[in-house]
Amino acid sequence: SENISYKNLANEAWLKLARELLSTTPLSIDQIAHRTGFINGNSFSRAFKSLTGDTPLHGGKASDCIEVVLPHTYPVTKYT
Repeated sequence: SENISYKNLANEAWLKLARELLSTTPLSIDQIAHRTGFINGNSFSRAFKSLTGDTPLHGGKASDCIEVVLPHTYPVTKYT
């Protein structure tokens, strides 16, 4: 039998959901962060990079969209 810690199982489940939301929805990083239990996009991005070695935009989002952040507004996803 394989010894897998609860923390590792939780991280795997979180990462699976995060990648699914990043690749299949037009949600912003902040919206995905909130849906996966993070207070903001920065915390989410740090955790994602810590587990994957890549940023959410490179490691999860579809390559045909980019996130644009304008001053004093919420992130907007634009498709190219």
